[in-house]
Amino acid sequence: MKALIKKLKENDQDFELYPTTREMLDKIYQHMSLMRYSRTFKVLDIGCGTCNFKKYFDEYNSKETSDYRKAWIDYYVIEKSKILIDRLPADAIIVGTDFHECMLIDKDIDIVFCNPPYSEYVAWTKRIIFETSAHHIYLVIPERWKENEEIQALLETVGGKVDILGNFDFFDAERVARAKVNVLYISKQTSSDKAFDAWFDQMFPIKADAEEENSEELLKNQLIAGKDKAQILVNAYEHEQKILSNHFKAISSLSADILKSIGITKDAVKKSLKSRLKGLKTKYWQLVFDNLDAITSRLTYDTRNKMMSRFSGLTSADFTVSNIYSLVIWVIKNANTYYDAQLTDFYKSLSTRDNVTPYKSNQRVFKGSGWRYNRDDLTHYTLDYRIVCSTSYFYRQYSYYTRDNIKSGIDDICTIATNLGFHVVDCEYALDTGEKGVVYLTDYVPLLEYRYYKNGNMHIKMNQEFAKALNVEAARLLGWIKSAEDIQKEFPENLAKDAEKYFRGNCNFALSSKNLPLIGYGN
Repeated sequence: MKALIKKLKENDQDFELYPTTREMLDKIYQHMSLMRYSRTFKVLDIGCGTCNFKKYFDEYNSKETSDYRKAWIDYYVIEKSKILIDRLPADAIIVGTDFHECMLIDKDIDIVFCNPPYSEYVAWTKRIIFETSAHHIYLVIPERWKENEEIQALLETVGGKVDILGNFDFFDAERVARAKVNVLYISKQTSSDKAFDAWFDQMFPIKADAEEENSEELLKNQLIAGKDKAQILVNAYEHEQKILSNHFKAISSLSADILKSIGITKDAVKKSLKSRLKGLKTKYWQLVFDNLDAITSRLTYDTRNKMMSRFSGLTSADFTVSNIYSLVIWVIKNANTYYDAQLTDFYKSLSTRDNVTPYKSNQRVFKGSGWRYNRDDLTHYTLDYRIVCSTSYFYRQYSYYTRDNIKSGIDDICTIATNLGFHVVDCEYALDTGEKGVVYLTDYVPLLEYRYYKNGNMHIKMNQEFAKALNVEAARLLGWIKSAEDIQKEFPENLAKDAEKYFRGNCNFALSSKNLPLIGYGN
């Protein structure tokens, strides 16, 4: 070590190298045991020096008798001395040299370790706490840190919880010194996103333009009050596009040297402008779709996603009033197809053997065991108003939780009922097993009641009028009945009684281009 220190001094590369002792790192290794089990950590050693952190970590880890207690590290370092850089282990990844010139916020790491130069420990400690996105920080710093108000205030800002793992000195170290130090563990509570936000706000105190801050709220109010949403949205789009163009003109007014010094090239500006213009167009087409409540509120969860996926594929068109009208008409035409398809899909999904009754002329298809395996081939039956189904029917990709899925599934049934002319006014969701949930119509007549059980089954009791309307419309759409008279001929008595009123040519909700003014996209 003496020879190394001498060489560093002779080459002006002795940046207060005081290698971390085995005792200090033993405390850190023991502390890490709580989170070490069979995993790999990304560790950043700032001012790594002779890489004692990695040397002792590997030594301790190799002595673990259980693989479950072992861990591994991807070892990243920052080191200024060229002499020490040449001595780095082969698997050390150097990500910077001068600490003051290195950016920390962009380093995707789990743990930061640092034994800083003690003449600068306050500045180093503040930067590490504030800028790093890692949640786990180990520091070897002078024990007087406890009296430093700047460090204390910063720890409160980032929600840092501090544990002193031990008190140490360098009296018997590889390089002797009088410094008395604490080994600290800081559990940083701030998320990486919040850490980046705080760092950016400090480094680049850019104030949002007041007009930009209020633009979204202003546009929202205009859409609520306005009669022609298409023109309102186009005006807002053109205004925002103009602002964007002015911003990029301002960037282009900077000299090439200035742009280069801050890492901006002409190609980068072009790509950014192209991306922002595309994003702006996508944003406003999304606003068009979001303001089609009269259409999209009548779509089930899965159907709405299908339509939105197809709608998104059409939004490369220029954002003009005429194009908005064209795409809204496209949505109307497709919505009618979706309204019908989602009703028949819903109907078939509940059509298990125990939930249906065959038409009077169709008894033969329900005999034997063919139902289970050939359900898609079976036709001409009615769905009972009492249903038993699996809660898996209510599965939605956005959540694995039964409660969320059941709530979403019940909402879908309400959507089907609304499209058939039943006015839903209230829902009392049952989100625990055994509880009864109720969906109410006007005058608080139940549309349906349901319970779900631990065995995964859901019991649903539908309003009989809703069951009649559902059966009639599904049969009409599927081509099973051709006239109101067929209802009496084929349906069981309880579902046939007075059900002719639901055979109206199109009981299910439908839109036409005449609805454009009603949804705010026409005059």
